[in-house]
Amino acid sequence: MAPRKSTPVSPPETAAGFERSREAMEQAASETDRLPGRRALLLAVIVLAALILRPFLTAVGPLAQDISASTGLKLRGLAWLTLLPMLLMGLGAWAGPAVQQRLGVPRVVLISLALLAVGCALRAWPSGVVVLMVTAALCGLGVAFVQAALPGVIKNRFPAHVGPVMGLY
Repeated sequence: MAPRKSTPVSPPETAAGFERSREAMEQAASETDRLPGRRALLLAVIVLAALILRPFLTAVGPLAQDISASTGLKLRGLAWLTLLPMLLMGLGAWAGPAVQQRLGVPRVVLISLALLAVGCALRAWPSGVVVLMVTAALCGLGVAFVQAALPGVIKNRFPAHVGPVMGLY
């Protein structure tokens, strides 16, 4: 087999592309810094988003006996309470960039967090199997799209502090 030939990218083009990207990130970060408290509010939203991304999945295991007793779900049904969101998260990661491009990142984050909030709130009341599965789907979709969007928001709005902010997330 003959080795494949690749088309090299010239360093000036690459450097220019990185420079434009860096300038765009700095401009976005400076826009966040213009209003007092806006950066802190965004950081608080990121931390709160991180806090609601996991409980709907991790709560199923410890509450499995109670869920089974109150709904009649067997192990297969309980497994779907975590499998369905995971499946949707995988599909959402694949579709996330297209959705972000179509709707815009801020709108995707807002819709995603709303889906998560509604899904978690509906689980607060006693319900049946159908409601549990619907809430699993709502939460799975919310997590799928917010996980695809928030790292980009962090990189754009906190370019000098990506590591610590990603650590909070």
